[in-house]
Amino acid sequence: MGGGVRSSSTASLLRAAWLNGIAGIPSPLILLLEPSERCNARCPFCYHWREAGPGELELDEILRVLEEAWELGCRFLYLSGGEPTLHPDRLEILAAARRFGYEISMTTNGSRLTEELPRLAPLLDALTVSIDRLGIEQDRLRGVPGLFASAVDGLLLASKLGLSSRINMNLYEANLGEVRGMAELARSVGAGLHVRLLTRESSALDIPAFELPRAMEAASMLLDLRRELPGALLTPEPYLFLLSRGKPFRCRPLSLLLPVDAQGRVYLACPRHEGTKDRVAGNVREASLSDIWTSAAAWRFREEAASCRPGVDCYSSCILDVSLLAGLSGASIAAQLLERGLLGFFRGER
Repeated sequence: MGGGVRSSSTASLLRAAWLNGIAGIPSPLILLLEPSERCNARCPFCYHWREAGPGELELDEILRVLEEAWELGCRFLYLSGGEPTLHPDRLEILAAARRFGYEISMTTNGSRLTEELPRLAPLLDALTVSIDRLGIEQDRLRGVPGLFASAVDGLLLASKLGLSSRINMNLYEANLGEVRGMAELARSVGAGLHVRLLTRESSALDIPAFELPRAMEAASMLLDLRRELPGALLTPEPYLFLLSRGKPFRCRPLSLLLPVDAQGRVYLACPRHEGTKDRVAGNVREASLSDIWTSAAAWRFREEAASCRPGVDCYSSCILDVSLLAGLSGASIAAQLLERGLLGFFRGER
């Protein structure tokens, strides 16, 4: 297993910024791991719970992914899903990641936090709770009675335990008027607020997402809110600026972000392909992460993305933010942005 002493995250950021931005060598920094598709919510905009079934990675396979991703250069772990608090090996996965030295964030719907956090918090650096609507509308949207109250209670407990936390809000027409209220809620529970566009990652999307003109208006509104409520809105300003003007950008998949799903697939994190998984660079059950990362398929996807014109769904923070950072030619600037974004969240800075 990898080293038990945690490495300097700042040095890792500088290295990744230099390799991606100057040397042109894709170098992963963030492992996005989805150990299970299982979920107790039924969000109409999500494909994960629709895919839950047999064949998911076993614990020993997940531990090997952690090891190989660390050797490739990943220093941040985003644990997602599905609902990660339902995974039977959640404690073992987090403990192993901690031994390697990862800085660890978990994304959850918040339904089980008051029960789980006392055990999970010592193994986490940061927590993201998905809340899209206020009050009972959140329960209706995600199909879980009492979900909103459980999520708020979980965030309050996270604050009490000293865990850096944020609310993640998927933005669409019906909840656009709730952003200010969500920012106030986040402040009241000691969390930040990250707002991202609801994107069409699945053909089964049951909620209308924004078209570009309306998305640009929403981004302008969020920029104004950032200035009005300093520190409350964590959505990066460069992301909002480009979206507010509909400016194109070069997509850089498989650069800083290394996504591995519950079936072991290293997939293209693109809303046009993610829900169908029709762009897969390889499977960790068939090859090492290093071989997959440098495979012909991975390079083909990177080359295809270089000539792809982004649509409105591409203005997702996991695509646009990573693409901007991976494409910066100044390593010091890239590291500064990464430091404020990644490390600021993981270390509870506003």
